[in-house]
Amino acid sequence: MASRIGWVTAARCNPKILYTYLDSTSNPVNDPPMSLATIRNEIEKLDPAERASLIDLLWDSLDDVCVQEVEAKWAAESENRIDAFERGELPAVDGPSALGELRSSLRK
Repeated sequence: MASRIGWVTAARCNPKILYTYLDSTSNPVNDPPMSLATIRNEIEKLDPAERASLIDLLWDSLDDVCVQEVEAKWAAESENRIDAFERGELPAVDGPSALGELRSSLRK
């Protein structure tokens, strides 16, 4: 666990290692609460693999009912979009163009 890459790689194999690491580096009794802005600044310092691990940690922290509701809504939205495409109401956009539009919209 000496390097960031090491514990992120280990966490992919066994998420409990990451939880143990995080628990060992934090002392909630003495640590002041972090603001959302501070958390965001820290997240921006992470490499993509670490951010992906963080996404997994956050997703796993949601309760099962919440996860099921989100997944059901995404499934319904996906079906609606497929149906609209098949009816000719929704145009197809190639992957690179869609990603370019998304990245552009996020920069605004």
